[in-house]
Amino acid sequence: MSATPSVAQFVSVPLDARSCAMGGCHTDYDERKYVSVSHRQGFAVAGMATQRLGIGWTLGARGWVMADYTYFGDQDYSEQQISAEYGMNLDEHLDLGVEGRFCHLGTGDGYYESEQWMAVAARATLRIDSRIRVSALAGTRPWDRERPWRMHLNVAFVSSNDLLATVELESEGALRFRCGAEYCYKEHFFFRAGMATQPLTLAFGLGLRYGNYSIDVAAEAHNSLGVTPQIGLVLWF
Repeated sequence: MSATPSVAQFVSVPLDARSCAMGGCHTDYDERKYVSVSHRQGFAVAGMATQRLGIGWTLGARGWVMADYTYFGDQDYSEQQISAEYGMNLDEHLDLGVEGRFCHLGTGDGYYESEQWMAVAARATLRIDSRIRVSALAGTRPWDRERPWRMHLNVAFVSSNDLLATVELESEGALRFRCGAEYCYKEHFFFRAGMATQPLTLAFGLGLRYGNYSIDVAAEAHNSLGVTPQIGLVLWF
């Protein structure tokens, strides 16, 4: 039996609890040196969990690398990803990056045949001014022969030091719209909410940051599948 439908869903899982709470929009922290861990329980019907370990580090004055390992599944079924991205700040307005991602699917019961894929992508981020940022990503989806390309277009707007709003168009097989907002209260407390289409989901979450540490919690609500909780921890250096 083909494993493509499961992998296509897994690849689109929000990166961390902050992203999940903002409707799955891709979010970046300004600090490049960090270690993060997150746990996503999965919808109650599926009964599977996702764990993710991420790391970022600066290279010189303008470059950086980011890498992560993600595991999704249970004792009988698993999907794993290892990804790495190299980026460079060309000037005060433009960042460019390239990403490689290795995906592996395997099961213990033989229901799905084990398969592996290697995907690549390129990203460009344009900071129009201190308030508006536009990011575009284009890459491959080798696990799906009918829809072999993935694309993201994200626009983020900072109305003040306290409010961030972001919208995103994503093509991961289906065309999906995402939007989210984050409000910062007294530099330490964060309130987040968002939504996504295809399928329709609503999300919300909270964050607490103190010094170089932060903890984020989020929940994503689906009409048919219920609520998916997620928690994440981040340490900056």
